[in-house]
This record gives sequence, C-alpha cells and structure tokens, in this order.
Amino acid sequence: MTRLGIQQIVRLLRKTEDSSTQEAAAHEIFDYSTVPLSSATEIRLLSFPDLDNGDLLKCKLSTFDINKAPPFAALSYVWYNPRLKSSVSVPCGDGNQALSVLGNLYDALKHLVQQSTSAFRVSGLTYLWADAMCIDQSNLAERAAQVLLMRQLYQKAQSTYIWLGSDQSTAKAFSLLSDMAAARLKYVEAGDHRTFAELSDEDTSRYGMPSLADGRCSDLRSLLGTGWFTRTWIIQELAVSFNPLLVCSTEWFHWEVLDKVLQFAIDISDPLVSMAGLY
Repeated sequence: MTRLGIQQIVRLLRKTEDSSTQEAAAHEIFDYSTVPLSSATEIRLLSFPDLDNGDLLKCKLSTFDINKAPPFAALSYVWYNPRLKSSVSVPCGDGNQALSVLGNLYDALKHLVQQSTSAFRVSGLTYLWADAMCIDQSNLAERAAQVLLMRQLYQKAQSTYIWLGSDQSTAKAFSLLSDMAAARLKYVEAGDHRTFAELSDEDTSRYGMPSLADGRCSDLRSLLGTGWFTRTWIIQELAVSFNPLLVCSTEWFHWEVLDKVLQFAIDISDPLVSMAGLY
C-alpha cells in the first residue's frame, strides 16, 4: 500500500486561499529589547517556570544560538482567530510584562503547558518555539533574518506540534481518525485486500470501520477544511520536521497516522473519503 506523501495530502486538503492575509499583529506591551538577538543565528525560545498555575499563563524568553540550542519543540498553527487576545506574563527585570497573543495561540499554549497529558508535557522538553512570540513581529529586519532560519529550526526541533484547535468538533474528528487508524490496522493484519464495497457488514463491524451514519464524518470534513491546511508554509514545515504531531485539546498523534488513514480510505474506496470532501 503506497503512501500519499505530504504534497499529495496537502493538495487533497487545500480548499481555500491562504489565510495568512488575515493574520494580525500578535504583540502588545512587551519590550523585545530586553531579550535581544545578538547574532543572525540566534533564536528565542519559550520556557514555562510554573506549569500548573491555573488560568494564569507565565513564560520566559531566552536566547540561544540555533546550532547550540537545547532540545526544543516547535509550534505550527493558524494565527488568525476572531476572539480577543489574551496576555501571557513574561518576567522582565524586577517585574513582569504582558505579551499579548491571539486566541488560537493562547489556547495551544494553555493545552501544551498546563495539561499533564499533552505532547509537550509527556515529552519532558523544557523549551518551545512559537513564531508570534519568539520573533519581534514589529521589527522587519529581525523578521527577515528569522525567516532564513525557519527550515533549520524545524529540522532541529524534537517535535513539531500542529495545533488544530480546542473546539468539540475538532476533538470528534480526532476520535474518528483514531477509530479509522485502528480499523486500518486490523484490516492490514488480516491480510485483507477487498474494497469497501466488497466487505460485508460483518467485516466492517469486525474491523471497526466507522459508518456513513457516524456524525463525526462532518466534523472530519470541517477539520480538513480548516485554515491550517491552506497555509503557505505547511509543506516546508512538514517536509523537514523530525516528528510532526497533530494536536487538539483531547488527543495527539503522529502526522503519519493521517497519511496512512487517508491512503487506506482511498485504496479501499471507502465512502468516508467523499464524505470528508477529499474526492
């Protein structure tokens, strides 16, 4: 069974124009001159000294040469979110400064940092990179210099967390993908080569294949049509990432799971493929 590959999956999923034109500035108040970059190869990384501090999210920004940086993870997400911004507290001198971030990024950080079962917490990593916070977006020269490091940054990251949201619909879509992955494994282990149309109801039940009546099909369709899959940088980020993980508020799994599930569904002509809007 062949694999789709990153570019083929992206072509299947891309439905709308790049949402980057809707991206807004992510910072207010925080003074980046307090954490300056002293060379063209330096980056800032986030760490979180207080992981379980309720609703208050605190972080620290530190600088490292990208070639000597400690192990870290990178965050991939969609900037735009119509909700009001939220503030992250950043220690500065004798006090704290507020770093304002868009709602979607804030949701991702809250999940990754404060949920004990998140991919970030389970990994044991200390540092995280998120472009909107680690790059001074108001400094055009810095932005240009940091863009040149993007490929190397994603290559060096221990994992890339692809944040797809915290709403209930996303969680349901993840649940459906997990069920489809389990069904695929049973199908492969059984040495079956029949198409979906050739399988009996008993077969599909035995493999645990979701039915067309499963309400989560519409959730999966919505997920695969979200802004993240239309981003300009998606192929570059995925192609060089060492360990890309799809993440929502309830679950996370490797990008390869999505790759294999979609290829499996296409190979057996599963009607879920058209239900999900892929064909």
